[in-house]
Amino acid sequence: MQKYLKRKKTTRIWTEEEVKKFLLHSQESPYHIGFVLTITTGFRLGEVLGLRWQDVDFDNHTVTSNQTLGNDNKLKSSAKTNSSKRTIPIPNETVEELRKHKIKINKDKLRLGSAYRDLDLINCNDFGEIVKRNTFRENLVKVITRADVKKLNSMI
Repeated sequence: MQKYLKRKKTTRIWTEEEVKKFLLHSQESPYHIGFVLTITTGFRLGEVLGLRWQDVDFDNHTVTSNQTLGNDNKLKSSAKTNSSKRTIPIPNETVEELRKHKIKINKDKLRLGSAYRDLDLINCNDFGEIVKRNTFRENLVKVITRADVKKLNSMI
């Protein structure tokens, strides 16, 4: 009997130039902050979409994955595994992007008043509600296409 060998998957990553190109093209996307966090933390899609403002330590430049958005687009109050609940250092540029995004969120809250559903989510729609996984993925693919960079399965 002949054994079939599994091919080793090679991990594809972007060059620094590709990252810059992608982020430049994602500036106008409502999901830009999610893309930044995906790139700078290495968090999985559900972790990025489940991040809350309380998970960010602006003074120590860290973010902690405490909840996730499941495949059913429902928030799960704990990370996927114990090893998933981790605190990751984030670069100054990410902290600044988070600060800018927080200002935008606060403006949305003021503008919408009681119509804003405050789930404390970093990545949310204009009404404060969850961003569905497929919506985020579709927008990610659009930006990848516009930026003309290779698609990374680890991001999708």
